[in-house]
Amino acid sequence: MREKNISDWPNNNAVIAGCVVDTPIYEFSVGNKSYYRVIISARRLSGTEDLVPCYIEDSKVSYISKFDYVEVVGHIRTKHVVDSTGVNHTKVYIEVHEVNPYTTCDKNRIDFIAHKFADVEIRATPRGYRVCDTRVINNLPNRIGNLIPILLWSNNAELFARIPLNSIVGITGRFQSREYNKFYEDGTEEKKTAYEISVSRFKVLEERKESKEDGH
Repeated sequence: MREKNISDWPNNNAVIAGCVVDTPIYEFSVGNKSYYRVIISARRLSGTEDLVPCYIEDSKVSYISKFDYVEVVGHIRTKHVVDSTGVNHTKVYIEVHEVNPYTTCDKNRIDFIAHKFADVEIRATPRGYRVCDTRVINNLPNRIGNLIPILLWSNNAELFARIPLNSIVGITGRFQSREYNKFYEDGTEEKKTAYEISVSRFKVLEERKESKEDGH
């Protein structure tokens, strides 16, 4: 089988299918288009659900209601925002350009090309599993780059850590939502949700070439 390369790996493609868990909410407008936030629950084989935030323009969201089952196609996007307290956050969501009828099962697949720009630190979970989380850069045509958070486990984590910086990597995974408790200095805590891509597989599409200036 022919190996994939940069020319035939999807630069940024997302397919999500599942149940709309809430009424679409207006978020913002660009020109004469309005965009609505829709949360789609995509269940894993284990039964665990990932709650995927999707932004859909008004012409495509007008017939979507709570508890509908739909399939959306688009790409993963990230956006830096500042909350009311002045703290920076990164929004991670699917920008939808196509809405289809639900087929036969829930879907959750993300494919994109990324630039590895940061070193990776592997840690152990309380149960002894190896895991790492980092961010990679995906560039859409004529757009600012997306800084996408990813999560890798076990051998995938070990192998990804060995990839030279500045290499180009093709990544496949699922959009994951994960709840956690954030603790503050005053002793209070708040339940929050993290969004990231849980990586199932990846391939180095263009490896960085070491030079004499690197000292190797």
